[in-house]
Amino acid sequence: MSKANLALTENFYFNNMLARALVQVAPYHERVVLLKWFDRLNELKKDQNELEIRKDYMIFILLMLQCNKVREPFTDPPPSIIIPLKDAVNKKIYEEILLSNDAILTSENTPIDENENEEDNDDDQKVKNKYCAPPKFFSEQPYPNDGVIVYTAVFSSQEKC
Repeated sequence: MSKANLALTENFYFNNMLARALVQVAPYHERVVLLKWFDRLNELKKDQNELEIRKDYMIFILLMLQCNKVREPFTDPPPSIIIPLKDAVNKKIYEEILLSNDAILTSENTPIDENENEEDNDDDQKVKNKYCAPPKFFSEQPYPNDGVIVYTAVFSSQEKC
């Protein structure tokens, strides 16, 4: 496997695991359909074109899950032939999801350090965005001097959670 294909595969599986965690809090009917999409996208591995297509789909699914807006074509089971995302998703839906995620990123504001020079800051610059990309999650976490770090999650596949 070439380095480019390996990178596409690693990217897909990383986003797939994030999406599988987020899909657990989605309504049951959306969860069932999205899990079918995950399985179908996992089957795409013949060539670099299919790897690109599945990466694009998985990133878009992840963006939808982050803003809790599952839209077409992901409201229906996946088709037998997966076409490129740009042809499968309406431009207005694509834009809506991107703008929703942009709003999520900019809504996580924290005050700027009070020790900074106040003359350099306008009223518009009194807050800064605080966002941690998924690959940097662990590097941004505090480490104990003695002991271990434990992350726990509980999910249910029942319809009524």
